[in-house]
Amino acid sequence: LCKALSDFSEISYLTGKKGSVETSPKELINLSYKKIKNQKIVEVGGTTAIVAHFPSNGNLTVANLGDSWCGVFRDDKLVFETKFQTVGFNAPYQLAIIPDKMLREAKRKGSSYIQNEPSDADEYNFQLKKSDIIVLATDGVTDNVATDDIALFFKEHPTNTQEQLQEASNLLVKNVVKLSKDPQFPSVFAQELSRLSGKFYSGGKEDDITMVVVKVE
Repeated sequence: LCKALSDFSEISYLTGKKGSVETSPKELINLSYKKIKNQKIVEVGGTTAIVAHFPSNGNLTVANLGDSWCGVFRDDKLVFETKFQTVGFNAPYQLAIIPDKMLREAKRKGSSYIQNEPSDADEYNFQLKKSDIIVLATDGVTDNVATDDIALFFKEHPTNTQEQLQEASNLLVKNVVKLSKDPQFPSVFAQELSRLSGKFYSGGKEDDITMVVVKVE
């Protein structure tokens, strides 16, 4: 999906330079998902998706389907964030390609798969300012650390240069990975599970941890 997104976004950028309207993040998800599905590039699988566009006018546009996350930090405070899309606890919206045989078997057992369409993605617009820090992250990040902790991290680590921003981002990911494997850490996921179940849970949540960090010049 990311490969298709990259291909279509490059085409959009090049054609946009010639005066046509650039493709929106939501439409990029739609085009990419259709390509994968129609060309049978993937036989079976599911994924969440988040796509952001940073135009020169600073008007951030985001399309989010599932429980990935985009947040903007300004003066060490969270000033914008996307919402999680879920059908239940630990069950996010997702694009899926499921063979008919698996669908029939699930139906026979009285179950089903989560199968959303690109049109289900939420769309956002936010006006950025100089020195804003934008974070796009998978749920492996936000299931472990709270957004307040991310804000505190960037407050305590310099991001004035490209090198500092890269170093801070690398360290943040490294710390999240460490916490996700800590059985004593009171992760966001463990706290929510405790609240829902009425039982005490602790520990991080080991999951795919991916993060993109951008600073507005």
